[in-house]
Amino acid sequence: MGFDDHFGGVDDEAPAEMRYMVSTDEGLTWEERGVLLEMDGKISNLGPSLLRLQSGRVALAYMRNNDFDDLKNYIRFGDESLTNWSEPVCITPQEGYNCATGTRLIQLRTGRLLYPVAFIEREYHEGKDRVGAYISHVWYSDDEGQTWTRNRVHAEFPGGNPKHRGAMEPCVVELKDGRVLMFTRTQLGAIYQSFSSDGGKTWSEHQPTMLESPETCPFITRIPSTGDLLAMWNHSKFDPHHPMFGIRRPMSVAISRDDGVTWGDSISLETDPQFTYAMPVATFNDRWAIFGYYRAHGIQWAGHLQCMVNRMRIEDLYR
Repeated sequence: MGFDDHFGGVDDEAPAEMRYMVSTDEGLTWEERGVLLEMDGKISNLGPSLLRLQSGRVALAYMRNNDFDDLKNYIRFGDESLTNWSEPVCITPQEGYNCATGTRLIQLRTGRLLYPVAFIEREYHEGKDRVGAYISHVWYSDDEGQTWTRNRVHAEFPGGNPKHRGAMEPCVVELKDGRVLMFTRTQLGAIYQSFSSDGGKTWSEHQPTMLESPETCPFITRIPSTGDLLAMWNHSKFDPHHPMFGIRRPMSVAISRDDGVTWGDSISLETDPQFTYAMPVATFNDRWAIFGYYRAHGIQWAGHLQCMVNRMRIEDLYR
């Protein structure tokens, strides 16, 4: 099953609702089924994260956008029908801009839920100018989403320096040794990473990975059938003079066989020079890696956006 934000424009603050599609042939073809959740934000609902919990319930975490500086995150619970959702529970009650892109909710082996958020205080988020720097942190729940706590030590850059717009659009994955790895978008020429050894309560200082990147959203997850990590991002040259610090092309994936210590060569899923690509996510079955992202004609704000689905046999990721 796939889902997306159906936008009424190309801006982050454009009106949007969450819709879903279903594939019965392992991601080859897709059929739109309808609205995932009726609108409950004044401007938009966006950034859906669907996760089957260890209890068997289905969780839906999402952003509710009421204003440029009023973006909060909520979670609801339901079943496979995707229609009978519970009343919403607020994950991030703090005032300001709490940005969590799609497919970010995870559950650790201990049962703890983690929901990573890039936060900026209201007074620093003046309309579309966003004059402050984001801090990435994690909200966690030990009662399967009924109550949430913000982590004590945030993931910050060395010395607390915000470094331009800071640590944005975090994504987390549990490592084999029980630690949690966080990837973040930056304006510094690479994906940055931070680690937690206590289930997301405290985080190390951000350090660069070996994955060169413009300012673009990264995604990291684990391939269930092999146990290896998969990263998804734009593997292109850093350019400090470009509006997005480099071109969001190609759309790339890479494999780590040692839990993120090193990464193999990147594979380009999309290279068409007419387009740029962003907001990647991935899921898997026994045979296929299925990738979702958007493509734009040029930079995002230049025109039409399209939701894309691509797939590759898992064995081909290793060739």
